[in-house]
Amino acid sequence: MKDRFSADGDNSRITLASWRTLGYDTQSVVSTPSDLFVSHPGRDYHLTIGSAGIESGTPSPDAPTDADGISRPLDSDNNGSAIWDIGAFEVIHATANTDGDPMPDSDEAIAGTDLTNAASFFILGSHTAASNAPLTLTWLSAPGRTYTLACATNISGATSVIDSNIVATPPMNTYTVNTAAASQRHYSLRVRK
Repeated sequence: MKDRFSADGDNSRITLASWRTLGYDTQSVVSTPSDLFVSHPGRDYHLTIGSAGIESGTPSPDAPTDADGISRPLDSDNNGSAIWDIGAFEVIHATANTDGDPMPDSDEAIAGTDLTNAASFFILGSHTAASNAPLTLTWLSAPGRTYTLACATNISGATSVIDSNIVATPPMNTYTVNTAAASQRHYSLRVRK
């Protein structure tokens, strides 16, 4: 948006600050596309870090997620408050933690959990019917993710990959492992987007 407005049918020009005193566009900012977006020529309208559009939006309950499916609003500038960003996309700050759980927003975005809900987290669950029976591992999964499952025979031991490139099957992945050969195993799960 350019700092050029008119309140009299283009007979004269006023600044955004003057325009706002008339009660118009109180949430607007003056900027260039290259200062706002990752790539205006490439049509990537995600906001850049430091963009004037960060936390300058108006709440819209009818759009609880952005165009990438990320819950809104986020703490996009890591200042401790979650305010809507302008545009179709929320900025995911590398170290912000909007919902206050142990996982930063950037990690939750990779895992596919809800960045605004502390009860939504990435965890590996398990259950078995009996001793030496196959163990069923489960986890919430999200589209476009792949997982690597590993195990160790003790909590501080080296892990061995059981399977990699496990494709997400939202909303839940299930994986069965044979436990007959080991009395104790510690499982870990990695995700990538």
